[in-house]
Amino acid sequence: MAPWLWRLRWSLWGWRLAKAAAVIESLWETETGVISTQVLQEFYVTVTRKIKNPLNPDEAREIIRNYLAWPVQINDPETTIRASEIAERTVCLFGMQ
Repeated sequence: MAPWLWRLRWSLWGWRLAKAAAVIESLWETETGVISTQVLQEFYVTVTRKIKNPLNPDEAREIIRNYLAWPVQINDPETTIRASEIAERTVCLFGMQ
């Protein structure tokens, strides 16, 4: 596992986020990850401001740069509708926090 991914995993808190880190690890290993601009923005705010031991901005940007290896989805209204339809058919918790 990449060192930055370990830093991310241990910077997060709670069982939900630990589980999310395991999913992210699997996406890296299988090279099937896709990420949206919204997720990248929310990630930055969360890890630099909202967690107990926030990352410094340079660290957060480096992690974001790593994620740019994945295809980046720009969210638009049609994408949001499609995501909600997929979530309805799966166990994905779309829009749940």
